Amino acid sequence: MKHSHNFFQNNFSGALSSKIRDLFNVAPKLIEMILYGFLKVALCVIAAFFTLLSVHKYFAFGLIFWAGLFIFMAVRAAKLTNRMSLGIATQQTRIMGNIVDALSNISNVKLFANSEFESKRIATFQNKYSRLFERRGIFLVKFFTLHGLTFALYFSGCVALLIWLYAQNLVTLGDFLMIFTINNWIINEMWQTANQMRSFLEELGTLEQALGVINEPLKIKDGSEELKVQKGEIVFENVKFSYHGDQPIFTEKSVTILPGQKVGLVGHSGSGKSTFVNLILRLFDVDGGRILIDGQDISKATLDSLHRAIGMIPQDPSLFHRSLFENIAYGADNTAHSTTKQEAIEAAKKAHAHKFIEKMPQGYSSLVGERGIKLSGGQRQRISIARAFLKNAPILILDEATSQLDSVTENLIQESLKNLMKDKTTLVIAHRLSTLEIMDRILVFDRGKIVEDGTHEELMSMNGTYKRLWSAQFSGEMTNQVEGVRATKLF
Repeated sequence: MKHSHNFFQNNFSGALSSKIRDLFNVAPKLIEMILYGFLKVALCVIAAFFTLLSVHKYFAFGLIFWAGLFIFMAVRAAKLTNRMSLGIATQQTRIMGNIVDALSNISNVKLFANSEFESKRIATFQNKYSRLFERRGIFLVKFFTLHGLTFALYFSGCVALLIWLYAQNLVTLGDFLMIFTINNWIINEMWQTANQMRSFLEELGTLEQALGVINEPLKIKDGSEELKVQKGEIVFENVKFSYHGDQPIFTEKSVTILPGQKVGLVGHSGSGKSTFVNLILRLFDVDGGRILIDGQDISKATLDSLHRAIGMIPQDPSLFHRSLFENIAYGADNTAHSTTKQEAIEAAKKAHAHKFIEKMPQGYSSLVGERGIKLSGGQRQRISIARAFLKNAPILILDEATSQLDSVTENLIQESLKNLMKDKTTLVIAHRLSTLEIMDRILVFDRGKIVEDGTHEELMSMNGTYKRLWSAQFSGEMTNQVEGVRATKLF
């Protein structure tokens, strides 16, 4: 959970859950094999060595030589098998990741008639998995055949030496039987260990693959200071940023957002609006410069305290497969107190979600489905807005917060959002520019730069990028209205 936003974007959720499951399942098995398998055999060999040493040194040192040869062969085999096991585990992860990806997007799979395509895609990974599994199987057959030969040679050598020593009267019949029994016992134990080795190597590869991803170094390091926000001033101080070291998005960006200021963020797709917001949320870290909130460097603040200070209403809210009450209550600071149902209802009313919730089969106890699939886009957005009301953070970020609402509900919500934004530093990303007229200030982005900065009236008087965007959008809306009237007349 402490990994960066980018980490979760680059890994299938199904693959990650598969690795976590492997970690819980495999680790206890390996510990059990070591304690009750390998450690037990090691103690048996030590005990057998000293027992044989008291009878005849040839058998004692012969046992140690053979056990050493066994370990040498096992270690060599482990290195080779481990690489194969890692490859098999990687393919298993890809298979599970693609299965979960297809199932979580089953509507798209059905609507685009791509069931066969997805099956073939998964079969491709399955075939690679089968080939790797077959290669490892052939190698292990060779390994165990060789081990079997060493067992046979060692045992045959022991029996031949025993017969010769007995014939020379160098060992008694009692010594003969004891040495024979001990060697037979040790060989059986070692053979069982060799069989366990196959499972051990397979599980070890799975564990290493899981740990390799889960223990990947954290790219966003948590700070140690508690962020205390009283005013809500946000300062970008000579900020530099680029994705993966590519073309820089921001170069020496400096901007100050005053406490309580309502700021709109405008620009074409890819102009830097979302990146600007994501840097404030520390979903990514800056390459240079720093970002301050009330004079505190956010890179030194704990991520939890930073995120508690910021309320976020995303364009496409994601809900948990839990009750509506639990999803709304998720917005509260659960470290401070447990949310009461009445508090959740009040937040839902402010977000104009209470009425549709009451119509649900179990009201606030109704489950919303995975990622909120049982709700419409507008309903999910209202639940997200209710979360923000409940959280009541000093800094608020709205990313197309009403884009999925119908015009009637949007008009109702706009008044509620005005109340929510009161006395809060607010950043609003909106493509519908008419919603930004009430902003104290509008920042216009273009290729990572703030090319215009001012109120709606000031920007309109500049005859620049903002006015062109406004004019293009307004003329488009007028065209849509005319087309709508024509279509209405046809019916």
